[in-house]
Amino acid sequence: VVAVDGTRNTSVIIINMNSDDAMSWGGANLSPHLHTEECNVLIAQLKQCHKEHNVLKFFGTCNDFDRAMRGCLKKEYQEKRTKSRIHAQEMQQKLSHPPKPIES
Repeated sequence: VVAVDGTRNTSVIIINMNSDDAMSWGGANLSPHLHTEECNVLIAQLKQCHKEHNVLKFFGTCNDFDRAMRGCLKKEYQEKRTKSRIHAQEMQQKLSHPPKPIES
């Protein structure tokens, strides 16, 4: 980077990443406690494929595992979304029609 006054300004940014940081796709956290057993198996298979084929993974060797994992994560997301929508509708119903107070 060259500043307006002609001096040279440089900066170095160091990012510490481990192998698990690189294994999250599209912002999805792949921690095991967040997913079903089915998706955890697929995540483990994809990680294993990437470990075994550290160069060939860039040429599509692990794409089938990746597609299966993404499909599973999408299914999980849709199920959580549906469950949340149902819960929100129930809560709206409770708020718009509160129970009548009990008279003694």
